[in-house]
Amino acid sequence: RKITFQSLAMAMERDPLIPSGEPSKTYVHSWKSIAGLCLLGGAAISGVTYKQTLLKESSPQLDTKIDYETFDSGADSDGWYIYKVAFAAKDGEEESLLKFMTDHSGGTSCSAVDLGCDGYKITCDYGIKQIHYVVAPKLRSEAVDGDNLGVNGWTELAMNSFNDMTEFSPFMHDKVQLFIEDVVTKGKELEAAGYRIMRRSSLVTQENDKGISVRYTVGHVMVAIGGKIWDFVGELDSVKDAVSEGFESWAADECPLAHEIRGASFSSLRKAAAKSKTTSASLISIQTAASSLSSVGSVKKMGIIKRLTGALQETVKGEYCDVQTMHYYDEWEELTGGSSGDQLYIKTVVNHQHQAIQTGETIKMLEDYVYSVHERYLSKPKDGDMSHRWRGWDHWLDLHVGLKYAGSSMVTETIDSEKGPAPSSDSDSSSSDSGTPPPKRNRKLIGVDDEETELQANCLTMATELNEVMLDEDLMVGKRFILSDGDHYYTGFQGSSMAVEFNTECHYGDDGATDICTCVEMNSELWAEENYDVAYSSCYELHSN
Repeated sequence: RKITFQSLAMAMERDPLIPSGEPSKTYVHSWKSIAGLCLLGGAAISGVTYKQTLLKESSPQLDTKIDYETFDSGADSDGWYIYKVAFAAKDGEEESLLKFMTDHSGGTSCSAVDLGCDGYKITCDYGIKQIHYVVAPKLRSEAVDGDNLGVNGWTELAMNSFNDMTEFSPFMHDKVQLFIEDVVTKGKELEAAGYRIMRRSSLVTQENDKGISVRYTVGHVMVAIGGKIWDFVGELDSVKDAVSEGFESWAADECPLAHEIRGASFSSLRKAAAKSKTTSASLISIQTAASSLSSVGSVKKMGIIKRLTGALQETVKGEYCDVQTMHYYDEWEELTGGSSGDQLYIKTVVNHQHQAIQTGETIKMLEDYVYSVHERYLSKPKDGDMSHRWRGWDHWLDLHVGLKYAGSSMVTETIDSEKGPAPSSDSDSSSSDSGTPPPKRNRKLIGVDDEETELQANCLTMATELNEVMLDEDLMVGKRFILSDGDHYYTGFQGSSMAVEFNTECHYGDDGATDICTCVEMNSELWAEENYDVAYSSCYELHSN
């Protein structure tokens, strides 16, 4: 059942190279088998053919044509989808992060969820997707005590590298990309609020609702928030309009391929925006800077994601940069995203021209640093007591993309024998805003009906495989059982600063699994209870002291 990562690495090396001195060519990538179609009714979509026309890499302006062909396999099975991205944030930045996300990000239901002892999750919804920042002063993130780096130090280095947003930085590939209706107005709005921005433009050719190919001029407005880039994109009237509004074309060394619009069609995005009465931005891309796509750790990460979740993956290599994309296309995506699926891509970018910032730190240094912190704080037992497995934590695990298993309904419930069901909670926190401590918890799995029993069984089968792979591959994992949201496996990989959260939405194992508590460095309610006699996962007793 083990993956042969050497064969995966060889396959990646055989991916087509973009010729640097030849005219544009067309590469066609087809996937005929996609694991992961969920049980939500309707026709099951099992494949996508993606056709991309690339200009030669030396051109500063990359023009991309995107076509999709779907077909029905007639199969019914379970599916995964991308549901969020989270960023580890500097201590004490919760107010400024919340203000930006509430006032300028275009998200809804924005809030600062109290995780205990000055720990907060700053979160907004973007349709069915979420973006989080996690502020947690008590969580560990230094490779060596007193090295003045950790999440705080590296965030400062990134922000300093962005400076006044006039020069490109390697960390500008650490970003989210959101579609908005009026990108020109967004730029002026951010500037008026005192934010420094960078404007860029690109071209993309897509089919409109009538099947006619249309060439769009795309505007990009980028702003640095908490060490990450928010790239707001929208349609401009013309290239002339882009120039007049100050939108420069991407330079070749800035890797135009990484910033292009993938999957998401402007026509469907505009329809989604028109239907939404609240959300004014759609999350369409999550991007991470990398030092290599062919390192053992990088290949292992993508291989495990593909094996466990059936993600569609593609790698394109060029003279200036290499870009690896990952996305999903199944019945869940079809129902929530329309004819082109959910339209959210995860990109890993190796920019050969931009690997080091002005002060000498490199992307590889960050990757190695993050993994050394994982090695320091995360346990990796091959056997032993299940109740204590993966209860370690470090703050870098709060930097992750979230993959959720859509093939399971939530059939876990928390019951107190005397007080009845525990209050519901936020998806990533057991905190309650009522001011009253929740009752002592007793986890219990319930099967409401035959359908939910089947879904629960499917989820536990998936959880079994997750546990087997994580143990076999000796992965760095912090596992948390979240009240009313099942098991979350936060997994760090060598060669990548971005962790991966596998969210199964069911509970696997015994009652030893722990919830979160940012009042203690291990981010563990059970650790807090064992060491401080704290009875509640919401950290009320520690938080009040």
